[in-house]
Amino acid sequence: MLTNLASDTEASLTYGTPGKTKRPFYSFLFNLKVHKQIWLKTAADTAQYLNTTEWDIAVSCNYNSKISACGIIVKVDTDYGQVTDAPSDQTFAQSTITKVGRAASAVGPDGIIIAFARTLCKQ
Repeated sequence: MLTNLASDTEASLTYGTPGKTKRPFYSFLFNLKVHKQIWLKTAADTAQYLNTTEWDIAVSCNYNSKISACGIIVKVDTDYGQVTDAPSDQTFAQSTITKVGRAASAVGPDGIIIAFARTLCKQ
C-alpha cells in the first residue's frame, strides 16, 4: 500500500502565496516495488527517465492532480472502506484507462476516484 506520497508542495499557480514559488508543478515518477520517487524538474530529467521501465505511476499537472500508469488502471465503483481485494485479471484485461485526475463526477464518497493500477512495463 502506498500512503503519504510527497508531491510538489513548493509550487504555486499565483504570486504571493507564503512559502511557495510561482512556477509549474514538477512531475514525478514512482516505482511501487522499491518505493523510489524520481522528480522530473528539467527536460534532461524527463529525457533520462520517462521512457524507461523504472517507474509504475507518473504524477503530473497542476497540484500534481493527474496520475498516469505505466500500464492499465481499473476504476472501482465501491466505497473505499468496502474495497477488500484488487480487481480480477479479466477486469484489467477489459480496461482501457491509463490515467486519472481530478473528477467532476463519478467520484467516491471523499471526492476521489478509487483506482487500481497494474504495471505492464516490467513484464
